[in-house]
Amino acid sequence: VPVKIDLVPMRSYGDKPQEFLRKVPNGLLPAIEVNGQVVTESQVIMELLDHWHSEQDGYRPMLPREGDTAGWERYKKLARLERDLFG
Repeated sequence: VPVKIDLVPMRSYGDKPQEFLRKVPNGLLPAIEVNGQVVTESQVIMELLDHWHSEQDGYRPMLPREGDTAGWERYKKLARLERDLFG
């Protein structure tokens, strides 16, 4: 699967390239473009990556397993921290 990775500076590290802002006008990070559609929601990106790169194929999941209450609570705390710091 062909993949192209472009590094984009966060708000505090400089301006974002115009090419990025044309695709993501609000400049949100993280962002992933899949088949021409841009996704900027962290959890959705992790769900996609977990789906494409499964544990059965030897990849470590990014999100807690279904029913892992403690794991989901930890994830929610970290997601809130991400929003507080970068939102």
